[in-house]
Amino acid sequence: MAVESENVEQLREWLAQGGPVRSACTAADVLADKLAVVVFESDAQWPERADQVDDYRDRLRDRFADDTTRAYHFVELTAPGADPDVFVDWFLRVVTEWEQTAPDGAGLGLPNPHTDGTPGTEYYRLDPVTQEYLYAPTADSHDWATYDRRRYAEPTHHHAYGLDYRYDRLDSVHQWYDETTATWQDQAWADEHAAREDAGPVPRWDHDWQMFHRVGRDGTHEFADAVTPGDRFSGCGDTWLTHAEVLERDAPEKPAAPAAETAAPSGEDSVRATVASVLRENRDLREGLTPEEVDAVIADLIRTTSSN
Repeated sequence: MAVESENVEQLREWLAQGGPVRSACTAADVLADKLAVVVFESDAQWPERADQVDDYRDRLRDRFADDTTRAYHFVELTAPGADPDVFVDWFLRVVTEWEQTAPDGAGLGLPNPHTDGTPGTEYYRLDPVTQEYLYAPTADSHDWATYDRRRYAEPTHHHAYGLDYRYDRLDSVHQWYDETTATWQDQAWADEHAAREDAGPVPRWDHDWQMFHRVGRDGTHEFADAVTPGDRFSGCGDTWLTHAEVLERDAPEKPAAPAAETAAPSGEDSVRATVASVLRENRDLREGLTPEEVDAVIADLIRTTSSN
């Protein structure tokens, strides 16, 4: 089943700039951009060119020439009454695969329609292994890299500022790394940071302790957990501890001391408890004895117990 002009007309209608499908579906916007680069010679306005429908049909037929199954799905999913969301979801995956290899199979890069001027991002391709977009200055380059590697130089340490910094090739400025917030800052921030460091201690990440560390003016070493303990990129916490306090906090808990054994009651105590129990249970006996008589009974029992 071959792609016909009617199918391409439906495709144009769904992906027209400002149309209901493209406006409501981010994936449709992405699909239109990818088709412009991969199939329609980087013409971002292709959905608006009704006079090019037959040419677009032929280009799509060429793409599907060795894949009749996908050609059938394309025709079926662009037929009258078809669901545009289902089509976009399916065709976006297909075109993303096409991105990985040029039509001639050479694996060349494609013109980058979204380049922001960063040197070395004029062409792009999708890495089939990592599924990351890689960039290069030419389509046949042997040096492909991620956007961040193209835009930013490798960070290095600036000893005077006491900070890591990198060069932004797009904006032609230096950026400075703030360990406490895990973000890159501008030159003004770095200057303020240097002034603060002159005025007082600045925390730095200690890899051995997995905590932020600073040295006070009195030479005291202080430590603070990251906001997420052990994760320097979550930023510095607010509670500072001395070296001794950290050791005490992290020391294994000592097992609780065993409870002291309860001393066995003495003979006299045992006798008194027995007599008291008998008197509680026998009202007549309890009321018939005076305290002195009770003591006498207890004394006799103690003597008897001791003699035995």
